[in-house]
Amino acid sequence: MLKVSPSLYLNQKYVHSLAAIAFDAGQAIMQVYDQPELLRVENKADGSPITLADLCANQIIVNGLAELSPEIPVLSEESPWQGGGAATYWAVDPLDGTKEFIKRNGEFTVNIALVIKGVARLGVIGAPALGTIWAGIRGDDRDLAGQDPDRVAPVGARSWFGRLQRPKEGSGGESAKESGDSPSERLGPWAELPILPRGAMTSTLTALHAFWQADEGKPIRVLGSRSHAGEDFPDWLNPYLARARPKACGSSLKFCLIAQGDADLYVRMGPTCIWDTAAGHAILSAAGGYVVHADTRRELTYPDPQAVLNPAFAAYRPQQR
Repeated sequence: MLKVSPSLYLNQKYVHSLAAIAFDAGQAIMQVYDQPELLRVENKADGSPITLADLCANQIIVNGLAELSPEIPVLSEESPWQGGGAATYWAVDPLDGTKEFIKRNGEFTVNIALVIKGVARLGVIGAPALGTIWAGIRGDDRDLAGQDPDRVAPVGARSWFGRLQRPKEGSGGESAKESGDSPSERLGPWAELPILPRGAMTSTLTALHAFWQADEGKPIRVLGSRSHAGEDFPDWLNPYLARARPKACGSSLKFCLIAQGDADLYVRMGPTCIWDTAAGHAILSAAGGYVVHADTRRELTYPDPQAVLNPAFAAYRPQQR
């Protein structure tokens, strides 16, 4: 049971701490990436690959979160869930895009998210090969986990979206604890990125349609999964996809590119899990975007950490172009 309100974690102090954990996990991943002889690829029960980098990063993140917030259980792709029916939990993918990691194209990430009552509120995504960390806090918003879409959730935080470029490396791959510096001293200042106001959600996604109709003469920049191509999209998206300028991209990088205004839409019809999307969902929401069910067009929620599979979804942010 939580001893403190989870909303206390929705501030930049904890963003710095989480970024330091993600950075240390990224350094461990890059040690394997730079020494292919350490790769050691195996297949899990579901046929997906796992490497030494996945396991090393997972240990760093799980240990770091246990020290940071021992009262909050961790749902990780690479660890057994021990949190029962917890409504608040960390969602972790220590190496999202393992196939991209194996292909050595740099499009892999470290995902850490805080889910509060089914809503992804805080997200940190590190892209170690790109030297970039994104983070977002989804502040006061409509309570998407409740039955009443007009009920306001007073979580006591303001939305915030930022990016770190080329954080300072510790000598010899030392961790935040070993370096003696605070996370903010190690990683440097955040560049705060523009945020768009999130309008009221409707079943027809008025904001999305209005944006695309107003931009009718411009191509829609659509991101697709590099390792999961050839998906069939829902009919309601076809008029917009006809104007698409597609680009393949791996891992949760897609959410970050949309959040910072470099793409418009990502649709995923195949299976994903909470740990694949929660961090990107929080970041995109903080920036003014949405992740919605591909059929119902209602925003995704994550109320049950024991039911990890997501439905098909569309992620987007109306851009100011």
